[in-house]
Amino acid sequence: MSGISYFPYLRGRQSELLALRDLMVVGKLSPHVIPIIEPVKDTSTIRSVLAEFQRSDHAVIIVLNPEHGEFVTDHYAGRVQESLCLRELSQVIPMVLMNSQIRDVLNFTKRRQWQTNPLNLATIVPQDYELDSRGFILGLNELSPELVFYTDIEAREDAIISLENVNSDKVHFAQIIDRFNRRERNVDYAEKPDEAFSRDYRKCELRGDGGFSDYSIVGNHFSEGGFAPYAVAIHIVYFNESQSMLRIKHYVSDTNVDYRDVPNKFSEAVNKLVPDVKSGVIEETEGIRHLMQQAHDGTFPGLATVKRWSIMHHLELMGRYLDNK
Repeated sequence: MSGISYFPYLRGRQSELLALRDLMVVGKLSPHVIPIIEPVKDTSTIRSVLAEFQRSDHAVIIVLNPEHGEFVTDHYAGRVQESLCLRELSQVIPMVLMNSQIRDVLNFTKRRQWQTNPLNLATIVPQDYELDSRGFILGLNELSPELVFYTDIEAREDAIISLENVNSDKVHFAQIIDRFNRRERNVDYAEKPDEAFSRDYRKCELRGDGGFSDYSIVGNHFSEGGFAPYAVAIHIVYFNESQSMLRIKHYVSDTNVDYRDVPNKFSEAVNKLVPDVKSGVIEETEGIRHLMQQAHDGTFPGLATVKRWSIMHHLELMGRYLDNK
């Protein structure tokens, strides 16, 4: 792994998966952007997206023991590998989460057989795990990960101490943190329509990390289904003038008294985006071009597609920045 990488952590829902596929198809997913996918459903979409990563010769990280969705009930790290045929995909970097199922994961990793990957194995060291426990120390050393994500600085330090049997020169570190300031209702985003999002792309260099990770404009919150919103909110990230801060704008609809006429709510929100794109505040990307076309045509693509394009914009924007480093 050369240079700084961005590792967006995405749950494997339709919008997130299609955002990745669409960027790869048009060649807009930078090699410095390596997504982490936590599979939540066993679908043909995730298989086709992984196949696209393979065709594009682009690395992708897959969580073997997800904590959300239909794979959780199995308590068996092997099901993800077997269902998604991961052993046939050389671009897949396996990731295991350090949690209460660590013994099952270790038993699986002992018998795993992977093709050559850009990195051997990735893991996340959580903030609330017993970092000084024998199980954690033995687990981390048995996994021998080459890419360690940590939730806070203390977890990073404990991981370094615990990796006593691993050549530290081979281990890359990256902080994973939720930078999306989630509100309970979409209408609440209008109270602070422009706010700071992240400086992690700058901080990781100061720490000597190999990259940084967040949950994009979706956040770490997970829910199985959607609902008809009273307000439509479009979340778009952008760099400040000096590129020292990544900020986020929330474009919120105006007629928010009930959940009727969602297409009109979308029109109100997306037309607030238009002047910021035309003035250059928001850089044009593949996702932004789609949104601008909808504003021009007066059409409504559906809220899931709006989220897809917003994710695409974030990932393409970060890729551009890292490509120029």
